[in-house]
Amino acid sequence: MGLVCSTGGELPISGPVVGCPVCDNRPSEQATWAEQFQVSQERLQHLARWNEQAPFFSTFEGLVDYLTGQTTSDVERFWVLFHWIQLECRRHEQTHKPQSEDSPWGFLRAVQNRTRSHAELYKKLCRTAHLKCKIVSGLCKSIADTSEEASVTGGASKSSWNEVTINGRRGLVDCGLELDFEQIRIPPFYFLSQPTHFATAHFPDNKSHQLLEVNITLEQFQGHVNCFPHFFGLEKDAIENHSGDVSTNDGIAVLKLGTTKPVKCCLQSSDRITVQSRFDLSKHVKQLRTSVDGQVAIIVRPPFLGRYKLKVWLQDEKSDTLLPVCRYTIVCGKVAKDCSPFKSDAESHQRTYQRKKKNRTSTSSQEPTKPTRPSSITWSDEPVASPGKSRSARRRLQKDKYSDQVSSEVAPTENMPPVEGNADYPKTYKAWTRECVLYRPKARTLSKGALVKFKLAVPHINRLAVLLPFSEDGYKKVPLKSRDGGTTWKGKARVPNGDDAERRYVFVVGTPNGTTEGQYLLEYDIGDRNPPEGESMEDHDNDLKLHDLRDSRLKPLPDGFTYHIMISYSWAQQEVIIKVKEHLNKVGYRVWLDKDEMGGTMLESMARGVRSSAIVIIAFSEDYVISDNCKREANFASDQKREIVPLKMTTYYPDNWLGMLISGKYYVDFSSPGPLDDKLKELEFQIENRLKKLAQ
Repeated sequence: MGLVCSTGGELPISGPVVGCPVCDNRPSEQATWAEQFQVSQERLQHLARWNEQAPFFSTFEGLVDYLTGQTTSDVERFWVLFHWIQLECRRHEQTHKPQSEDSPWGFLRAVQNRTRSHAELYKKLCRTAHLKCKIVSGLCKSIADTSEEASVTGGASKSSWNEVTINGRRGLVDCGLELDFEQIRIPPFYFLSQPTHFATAHFPDNKSHQLLEVNITLEQFQGHVNCFPHFFGLEKDAIENHSGDVSTNDGIAVLKLGTTKPVKCCLQSSDRITVQSRFDLSKHVKQLRTSVDGQVAIIVRPPFLGRYKLKVWLQDEKSDTLLPVCRYTIVCGKVAKDCSPFKSDAESHQRTYQRKKKNRTSTSSQEPTKPTRPSSITWSDEPVASPGKSRSARRRLQKDKYSDQVSSEVAPTENMPPVEGNADYPKTYKAWTRECVLYRPKARTLSKGALVKFKLAVPHINRLAVLLPFSEDGYKKVPLKSRDGGTTWKGKARVPNGDDAERRYVFVVGTPNGTTEGQYLLEYDIGDRNPPEGESMEDHDNDLKLHDLRDSRLKPLPDGFTYHIMISYSWAQQEVIIKVKEHLNKVGYRVWLDKDEMGGTMLESMARGVRSSAIVIIAFSEDYVISDNCKREANFASDQKREIVPLKMTTYYPDNWLGMLISGKYYVDFSSPGPLDDKLKELEFQIENRLKKLAQ
């Protein structure tokens, strides 16, 4: 059996490439791959156990002599060196003993710090073992790669891998890409894999290193679907779409996959407009078994224009786990007329059961109090009148409406009751608006003169307005404007100084494309009736965000600064940093974070954040050190003489430019085990000490 037996399949016969230029290609006559070598699984397991017992060596010669001591062929020697790199790079342990870079552990540490590459380390080991190996550079696709560079180059970024020579024939090895797998694979996929499989993720600068009978072009490489190794376990005819970009037809994209195994899909947005914690796209994907045996149709119906990532998994029959197969980019140029989420059979049954149960309820039962809506929708500039002149009249109308007895005063479009939701998310009156995105979901108060800002993303609407409470019996209409053709809508208004400050409910109305009649879309409960203690809403000349207004808990700011703290971090630690920011805000600090305060160019915003903050928190990690923007932020903070509080986010220990910058400073260790609250209290203590120092 071969080393990469998991890919399977017979190679196509020689001749011109028919079908996919990548998957249906053929290896060149000079190529070799692992299936041509007879190495059993038991043999690989034995060599792996030998590697795991490798002691500490200060020289490459001693290490290579030990690793190759149990091998009997060149292919086994290449494999044990490959496996040792996989083993050591997954241990996530860095030796603190002083080691020169010429030693194995010093070189490995440089690789972990990303100052050297895995390809360089593998070449060093092979050359020490007197094996032929060279470095190949080019573009590499990684399923986990979401960097800006990768998005510009069609999902690929610059990388390097190795080409080895065995018995006069050439094979391909990538130690770095194999590390994308959570566990060590035996046999590995990117060790002497078939050139046709290797070409789906690698495009060398020199095409002779493709080792294919017909070289592929850069456009063919970038346009091919991003695929996992399990992609090759399917038959070639099972994948209908080999193109990475799939365009929608009338707002719907259909992909067909030939398999009898259960399929799972995940849809994520590539555009910032829909990246919200409450925005779930999983129900915009539906699977159907077609009339063809063993074929699944994946139907995608995006709610907005833009690009989406669709990731496909298959269920493994042996381990009962999900195996990733491929990732497509869904390009939506036109939204479907009905872009609401698909309803599952279970949901439909539950809705029917709830409706029948409600009809059986006695009409004398007490209904929960519902907000009052205006009885009609107009687009005039006059305030919209509410349906009744008294609260009792409005209560009777509300009871009649929810008992399915529609009053003649209520428009026919109001029959559908709102969908239940939590207090922070709006209720919806139309099925196709359930996935509307609300950027600023609520104001802190609806007191007289309060400033309320709205920013929404609502599809297929040509007019949109917000109804704010005007008086006891009326609303004020605030039209929203869109600058991107009706995708994003913005607007702001102050609550009129009417006699009634009790009304808390705000309604959004709109006119769908192709109609002239306004319809109720969303309903918000945007805040408490009374402003928080210490908050003033009487300054009507300042256009401030409500969540930025000071309250009595805000600690005094040092002279000359508008923020207490700026946090400089890598995006890999964003989840923890957001928790840190929320805690610091809660205890009274004003924190600058690029996620919330970006405006203008990136460099301008970064400089503004450093200059306006008294303290700069540096959340350092391996990703932080290699980021150019993080390096600029840290150096600029040092040049501006800002107080620096280091946070250790991972096991990485700074030993380069960052080590010089934070040398002698006490850091708060967020990488160590223990409750997060204890680390936050320690961080508060360090911040207070820095503020006292500035106040002296």
